[in-house]
Amino acid sequence: MTLRSPYAAPTSRMAAIGSAVAVLIAGAVTLPLVDVGPLSLQMALHLAVMNVAAPLAAAMLSPRTPRRVMSVPFLWAVAVAQIVLLWAWHVPGVQHAAADAMGLHLVMLGSLAAVAFLFWIAVLESAATARWGAVVALLLTGKLACLLGALLIFAPRELYRLNGLASLEDQQLAGLLMITACPLSYIVAGVAMAAQAIGDLERTPKPLSAG
Repeated sequence: MTLRSPYAAPTSRMAAIGSAVAVLIAGAVTLPLVDVGPLSLQMALHLAVMNVAAPLAAAMLSPRTPRRVMSVPFLWAVAVAQIVLLWAWHVPGVQHAAADAMGLHLVMLGSLAAVAFLFWIAVLESAATARWGAVVALLLTGKLACLLGALLIFAPRELYRLNGLASLEDQQLAGLLMITACPLSYIVAGVAMAAQAIGDLERTPKPLSAG
């Protein structure tokens, strides 16, 4: 029988909400201070959907989600799907096609929003019975997302030409936005859930020794 922690659900939801608020504050402080180009504007939109709207929606809807559909394999399936979609949609040719076709861009945004929402739902539901699995999924997702941001920052030339425009500075800003938001989102939530798991271990009654 799997034990559920009575502290897991509220603490994990607060971790998701806190991560979303951290990203929102960082964006509100940073974006007015920089010259946002087409790529960095698109990145800001993706981050708003995946790292602000998705965890907030998951935190609000998670208690109503049927727990029987959630499992550790489901968590890892959506974690892998999120990373694959994130990297696939940022392939330069795909980005160029999406920039030229509003319909494709909406498909890109909708698919990223949907998989991010499912990922956060799975994280929150798994936090009660497989907390360390949820923590690892958050940290691994954050690391691979940061890797994409680092690629945009350190690429020696422009990888994207959106709306006929290409700018290395805009590309670097997009990478900086990602490499700032992803730790604030995934790593903040992961650290909070890890602290929760350690706290649960400390609260677990120790068996009395015989004698």
